[in-house]
Amino acid sequence: MRRTLAAFAADRRGVAAMLTAICGVALIGSAALGVDLGDIYMKTRQLQGVADLAAMASVQSLDPTATQSPAATAQATAALNPWRGGITAQTVTGLYAADASVPAAQRFTASTTSPNAVQVTLQAPVPLYFAGLLIGRSSLTLTRTAVAARAQFAAFSIGSGLASLNGGVANALLSALTGSQVQLSVMNYQALASADVDLLRYIPALQARSGLQALSFSQVLTTSVAPSTALGALADSLTASGQSAAASAAQALAAASASLPATPLSTILDLGPYDSQDQTTDGSGATLSVGALGLTDAVLAAANGSRQLSLSLNGLVPSVAQLTLWLAIGQRPSHSPWLTVTDAGQVVVRTAQMRLYIQASLAPGLLSTASGGALVALPIYVEAASAQARLQDVQCPASAAAQGLDLSVSPSLGTYALAQVDPTTLANFATPVALQSATLLDAVLVRATAYSRVDIGGGQASWQTVHFTQADIAANAMKSVFTSDIARAGVASLLTGTSVQIQTPVATPGLTPAILGPEVQALLIQAAPSLDALVGQVEAVSGVRVGEADVWADGLRCHGAALVS
Repeated sequence: MRRTLAAFAADRRGVAAMLTAICGVALIGSAALGVDLGDIYMKTRQLQGVADLAAMASVQSLDPTATQSPAATAQATAALNPWRGGITAQTVTGLYAADASVPAAQRFTASTTSPNAVQVTLQAPVPLYFAGLLIGRSSLTLTRTAVAARAQFAAFSIGSGLASLNGGVANALLSALTGSQVQLSVMNYQALASADVDLLRYIPALQARSGLQALSFSQVLTTSVAPSTALGALADSLTASGQSAAASAAQALAAASASLPATPLSTILDLGPYDSQDQTTDGSGATLSVGALGLTDAVLAAANGSRQLSLSLNGLVPSVAQLTLWLAIGQRPSHSPWLTVTDAGQVVVRTAQMRLYIQASLAPGLLSTASGGALVALPIYVEAASAQARLQDVQCPASAAAQGLDLSVSPSLGTYALAQVDPTTLANFATPVALQSATLLDAVLVRATAYSRVDIGGGQASWQTVHFTQADIAANAMKSVFTSDIARAGVASLLTGTSVQIQTPVATPGLTPAILGPEVQALLIQAAPSLDALVGQVEAVSGVRVGEADVWADGLRCHGAALVS
């Protein structure tokens, strides 16, 4: 026995087979880890994608006019995606509350009463190639869940309407904003002012222009991009939607803004629940549209670091011999973006603050003898606070004709003044501008001074509800909201009530305060309509009007879907 055991211990035949048998378990385990786990991970992602699609498709079936139930839609969607062994779908309708204070997993509650969301759970087998030898099973069952909710959004704009356009004034302002020469035609500018763009299609266009890949909307917006790129993407979006005249204007502004520094668009856009998306989820019309001119203004203002413009408009304003204009663009409320989509699906659009100072010089006319040929100065100061509009309610009954929306609008407060100010203080919105009595004329024979101020809004502007019917939306109807004292707004009303103080250092027959005072006031009133038109042009370009907010409803999306979990 000893000799047999010793011979067996010394015999080396069959060692490779024994080592292979011993290591076989480890080899199979390694194969299971490398092959099966990789396949399971890939199949898990694939099944999650199918679940996402099924959930968004099922939400569309919540529409009373839908031809099949959410459960049937989910199963049909799953069937369109080939899977070895098939996919089983379980569907639960319920209510989704977009409340950031509630954990994401608890925001969906099962309910059959007026549901606004669908939870879809898919189960599907995945084969095991090597792991089955270890656990004695040929497959595992994967389970993935997705929740989609109705996305009811209204596309709307807030700003100043363009009743008429002085192309020279608009081009001068846009040239100052872009730092280059802008020569837009009146037709192209008005086309840009009336056009709208879908942000969920604009951002992919911006991503393509910037060469960014595989980024979410939020990541695209937080990446610094040149204004020329942002406006070029706007032109691409407008071209794709058939708005060629507006696209031409946007492309011209893109070329003119080539020298402006790059800035992240997150300072003007906050898409809230859409931030995590990286593409548009469906092609059902406008999803989140805004005015193209408003977006252009916001991009240029964000890139303009000084936020103050100065330009000469000599010869562009009737009844005015010489004119210099300073425009300062301030922040929006609480430094918020121009457009915000809240977690509750509420859209808020804000205009910026504005300070405008005009130094006009008027030909003396009948005062030429007393003035010795000197021009009459007319300094006008206009200040506007931010106006705001937010989506208050969306009505989405089964009848499309009965659909509509409510906007809650707060018009701008502001001030009109006949006064002299220091233009260097305009851009500091944290400090009130000092208004001083204006010297209208300082000649040998006469000195004229005046001061007048009108505050619009009474210190507080309340929110007002504006309703848009489907007919209003289709007609792109503009509706205006005013402060209670809007009738007092305007250069003409300001100057009409102005009392001019006349001094005559040298007594001259026929040149008394009683005669010169009305002459000076008549000269001011004569120039008022032209200055009112100028202020209107500046307000239109900057998007804010004192004591007023103009709003448009560009579109209504009742039965869209958004993936929420």
